[in-house]
Amino acid sequence: MLLATLKDKTMKLTLHVGMPRAGSIAIEEYLFSLGKTVSPIVSKGGHSELLMLGGTPAASREYSRRFGPVTPEKIASLKDALRSSETEHVVLSSKMLYDSSEAEFIGNLCLELDDIFDESRVIIYLRHQVDHFPHLIAQRVKAGMKDWDQISAIPDTLYQYDRICALWDQDINVTVRDYGRCRDDVVGDFCHVAGLPAPETKVPRRSHPAMDVTALHLMMRVNACADPAQDHLRRRVVTELERLKLSDQPYTTSPELAAEILERFEVGNQWVSDEYLNGVPLSRESNLEDVV
Repeated sequence: MLLATLKDKTMKLTLHVGMPRAGSIAIEEYLFSLGKTVSPIVSKGGHSELLMLGGTPAASREYSRRFGPVTPEKIASLKDALRSSETEHVVLSSKMLYDSSEAEFIGNLCLELDDIFDESRVIIYLRHQVDHFPHLIAQRVKAGMKDWDQISAIPDTLYQYDRICALWDQDINVTVRDYGRCRDDVVGDFCHVAGLPAPETKVPRRSHPAMDVTALHLMMRVNACADPAQDHLRRRVVTELERLKLSDQPYTTSPELAAEILERFEVGNQWVSDEYLNGVPLSRESNLEDVV
């Protein structure tokens, strides 16, 4: 009787593919607070289990590095949990999916999800590159990166919004939202788009201040000689450097670099604007007073 009920039930999936520093953690935490009313796999840190369904070496390595080896038993358990969901509308979120936006991974993941769900959609929040870049730099340095050239090359993959959206849109319906136009309540915006009950009070936008210039350079030096096994100590150094405010100059996107970023991603941004944002360009958060 239970199997018949499950087969007759229409299963719908909403999947949030979280761009770093674009409200992903706040959305994940709110979904966690709703528990099994929206997700049969309740995970406070986002649904990183989905990396296992991508079936690519890169995704498996990333999952294994953080959570242990990928095994057939884990994959089978994940699929069973999704199939036996008590809700007809499952909502999942993972900021790791954005970094895994490659054709093979997306194709494999969507095939697996199509086998479980009758209807699926993806919601992606994009943040203007010029506003995002200082936070990206600080995030990567805090995470232990020490090669400035390597960090500077990240936008070449992370900011190709047209490529990422086109890849997801081949296999699943995509809704793109402009993070800068959500003002201070990205969770409320997500709930509105996804058809979820909104929080009783607004969830304030998280503050992600960029490290000041002096602290950033000192942290790069610390990373160059820090023991990877002592990550907790290195993060304490980050916290202390941020607290000390060693200079009055935060790391920001200089006018010259802003112009370079705007030029480099102009075509992709315009494509996203035309295809998903009704012709409205991605907003600059520094000009929020001009946003309507």
